[in-house]
Amino acid sequence: SAKKLLLQKLTKADGDSAKISILKPINYTDLKTVEPIVNAIEGTISSYNSDIDVRISDQTMPSLTLESFRLAVAKLNTDIVVISVLNTSSFELYMYDKRTPNQIYAHTEPLSSAARYELNNEAAVYYTKLLIRRTLYRFIKNQYFEMPRDDSPALLQSEIPRYVASARSLELINREARSHFYASA
Repeated sequence: SAKKLLLQKLTKADGDSAKISILKPINYTDLKTVEPIVNAIEGTISSYNSDIDVRISDQTMPSLTLESFRLAVAKLNTDIVVISVLNTSSFELYMYDKRTPNQIYAHTEPLSSAARYELNNEAAVYYTKLLIRRTLYRFIKNQYFEMPRDDSPALLQSEIPRYVASARSLELINREARSHFYASA
């Protein structure tokens, strides 16, 4: 039944499969190659159904903010973005679905002490498979997280001209709020 729920969530309103793009991981470890990790994510998602449209991208994200996820979705023309973060003490996986624009699905898996000191590709793939299964479970159960948003630039970049902010225009705008009586026809 979990597979059926996942396939329903990965199906768009028009009946087509959602496009999934797997981004290059953010790597803070001393692993030389990250291709086995990306391939493990792609293989795990594809194993649920061969009709799922999964793509591997060479793009990565500068920061893990909601705006970065939205930008990645727009650049790649995709519906879902998946990215992993490889730390020396844990692996993290983030999944963003543009159909639910304020929700990020994520899971963190701490590495065992043996894997922390001698991390190899086999251990990395093992932890990645755990991550993707648990993140997909969160996706099915709608267990989402809020991500920080980038500060938006100020709307007004220059000073207000004097003729716009004159005493007369200010009084005209605030006349209804400051007057004691109001009549309308």
